[in-house]
Amino acid sequence: MNVLIVDSDDNMAALLTSICVGVDSRVRVHRFGFVQNASDHWEVHGADLILADLHLPDGSSLELIRRVRRSQSEVPVLMLSRIADRESILKAARLGISGFVSKPFSVELLHQRLRSLLPQGQVGDSMNLNEHIAAAVSTMVQLPGAPNTAGIIELLQRSEDVSAAELVQSWRNEVSVTARLLAVAGSISFRRSGLPVTTLKDAILALGVPMALNYALALSLDICGQLAHPILAEKAKELLAQAVAVADTAYRLALKLGEPAVPCHTAGLLSRVGDLAALKLMQQYCKAGEKALSAEEIDQALADWAQPLGNQIKVQWRLPLPLREAIGAVHFLPRETVIQSKLIMRAAGLYESGLIDSDDGQWLQRRLGLDGSS
Repeated sequence: MNVLIVDSDDNMAALLTSICVGVDSRVRVHRFGFVQNASDHWEVHGADLILADLHLPDGSSLELIRRVRRSQSEVPVLMLSRIADRESILKAARLGISGFVSKPFSVELLHQRLRSLLPQGQVGDSMNLNEHIAAAVSTMVQLPGAPNTAGIIELLQRSEDVSAAELVQSWRNEVSVTARLLAVAGSISFRRSGLPVTTLKDAILALGVPMALNYALALSLDICGQLAHPILAEKAKELLAQAVAVADTAYRLALKLGEPAVPCHTAGLLSRVGDLAALKLMQQYCKAGEKALSAEEIDQALADWAQPLGNQIKVQWRLPLPLREAIGAVHFLPRETVIQSKLIMRAAGLYESGLIDSDDGQWLQRRLGLDGSS
């Protein structure tokens, strides 16, 4: 299922991509910022849906739609624009577009609109579970939940330049984030000064921008409540608890050893994203085909797909190499490794799994100069 997005604003194109994938994980998105490039792609590959901004650097997307209509009259087209005159809207209507959306738009409403425009298929009728997940590995894998995981990671990567005011603006309508940060910061403030924390801004200032982002990241990964299959929901709860435990242990170890602690905490939170993505895809498979999965099938799918899905997500989110390697170190680390942050992450993973007293665990403790306790 191919979607053509034509928008010169990279942030807007990324948002549209995220919404499309949220409607159907099988979507393959092709993004272009110029009319000519989009037209060339259309002539060769076609598309099942087109989302196009009206005004582009090299002209109007109406030219693209004219070419589309000359060869294919049934493809749904949704036009978007911040500025649109009556004449342009009428021209677009005469070309048979499916609708016109003014920017800025409601993400929820656009999501609903796209559900009616994207071709609907029953995944479970034509694919088995492995085929369904394999198809997702080659497309954009996105975890459900609000706030948006990829958006938070982008903020984390430039956290030194992000202000508390910017986060307040971004999260002003995020009830779950506000409640969580107020609870955490309020507890810390009460112990330190006895004063309550009553605003989102005060909570972010109390925690610091990097840690506030990490709490939001943890919330975005909590997909338990969105999994209707009881075994999947329980497994998600278990995996998320493991990720949080690794993050907390890595943070404590980093502080103890004089290493930057927040990056280690972030890597710990992301240590189970492949598993969580696999659970989401299994839920989609069950829902689409009205099928049930046994505990054994779920465990086998996690064993087969958590790693490739995790690798795909790390690429899609454009994680910097040190963070990718820190995440990977939670699960495996060669003995010749000397980078302290990787040793910390591996130790945190072994603490969480109860294997810190194994041969590898004892070796790590000696390398880190630990006394056997986290």
